[in-house]
Amino acid sequence: MSSEPVAVRVDATIQEAAVGMRDADAGALPVVADEGELVGIVTDRDLSVRALAEGLGAETTVDRVMTPGVTTVEPSDEIEDALSIMRNEQIRRLPVVRGGRLVGIVAQADLAAVSAAPELAEAVRDISEPAVAEAERRAETEG
Repeated sequence: MSSEPVAVRVDATIQEAAVGMRDADAGALPVVADEGELVGIVTDRDLSVRALAEGLGAETTVDRVMTPGVTTVEPSDEIEDALSIMRNEQIRRLPVVRGGRLVGIVAQADLAAVSAAPELAEAVRDISEPAVAEAERRAETEG
């Protein structure tokens, strides 16, 4: 878990978010309110699909393009719980909150670092692979 996650404020511009992603070498940043309360996540995909594709300017605020209502875990949750959530929701990053406030982020690499179990490799593949491609592959093998 990254215990000092780089985050962006909800009133930051999408340009500031993009710079933050570049500087942190990250594809997503948690979005926090004034007191550090997690309110969403903004991804590089949000910036391209929700902002650029819609013609929004660099001064547009993050709250206009972020994904609100992010699934989270608590620091006391088991690694297996985080893995299950990431697999089921096909997400690569899972914010860790305590009392609603961001305290860390669990990423695929974090899970791989703590376990060499075969199910981990399968889960990482499942998380990374789009659900549509998986459904198409299943249809081909069943048909």
